[in-house]
Amino acid sequence: MNWKTYRTGLALVGCLLILSAAFVGCDEEKTLGPPNHNYHWRVASSHVSEDLLGVWGSSPSDLFAVGGSGVVLHFDGSFWQQMPTPDTNTLFSVWGSSSSDVFAVGNAGTVFHYDGEVWERQETGTEGLLLSVSGTSSSDVYAIGSGLLLHYNGQRWQAETNTPAVSFRDVSADREIVHYGVEIPIEHVYAVDVLGGFHHYDGDRWQTDFARSNKVLYGVWAGNFNCVVGVGGRGYFSLWDGSRLTAFPSGTYNHLWDVWGNSKYYVFAVGTNGTIVRFDGEGLLHISSPTAHDLVDVTGFLDGQIVAVGAAGTIVTYGP
Repeated sequence: MNWKTYRTGLALVGCLLILSAAFVGCDEEKTLGPPNHNYHWRVASSHVSEDLLGVWGSSPSDLFAVGGSGVVLHFDGSFWQQMPTPDTNTLFSVWGSSSSDVFAVGNAGTVFHYDGEVWERQETGTEGLLLSVSGTSSSDVYAIGSGLLLHYNGQRWQAETNTPAVSFRDVSADREIVHYGVEIPIEHVYAVDVLGGFHHYDGDRWQTDFARSNKVLYGVWAGNFNCVVGVGGRGYFSLWDGSRLTAFPSGTYNHLWDVWGNSKYYVFAVGTNGTIVRFDGEGLLHISSPTAHDLVDVTGFLDGQIVAVGAAGTIVTYGP
């Protein structure tokens, strides 16, 4: 079964993205995250042929990508190099609190942890499919999969039971942020399901279906409750502004698999056949893609640099 079967299967769960205080929300100034005129899109050499399904980095010179056959790649600012891992289970997602505290998840309940030296397996108590991982700290990590949501408290993984009875496709979470980087430690989780529902968890309870589309959703990114972006099948792109859900014409029928932003005015979605679109707060702009391979996952940084990964070892970057 290939990655598209996992991503499109209606009973399965999608990716997990948790935003820390390093990322701004929709209410920030429009000048945050503009494209740099000296930046360019290019293809990077991964030296692997396996599909790459997840990407995360602590900085543009410290990146991890994961994918088929247990492949893990690391970028040190100059080259992508393959790292040894405990087995060859497909890995779907990667996230870390730092370059020496990185998690990757995949088939058969697989969780690998990297301590800056080696990758080691962690026990999860499940053989279920894990499709995404992210967190807010080394002791607050989430993994989501086929009918389950796991939480890691820094000691062990445990199944969360207080979740809506829906088939989640993607989850995005953050902590309440005020200006000057000061955090209010209230956890927020945003989720989309396969039937187009948007859900919100405030650290105490779930608010189900605070918005609903009539489209299959594959990805979600949230700056805060007034800025939730959902992407999905046949080019679907929508923005929840705190009171209503607005769909924006994308100009493509290609599936959009994932979305990332650092403000309402700097959001990127990637998808089938190398599709890249950018949302500027008003509409979607088509990006001339350097690849025709499917792009599956995307991440970025406050300086505007973007990294996306996809089929057949594809890595594309936007930067200097």
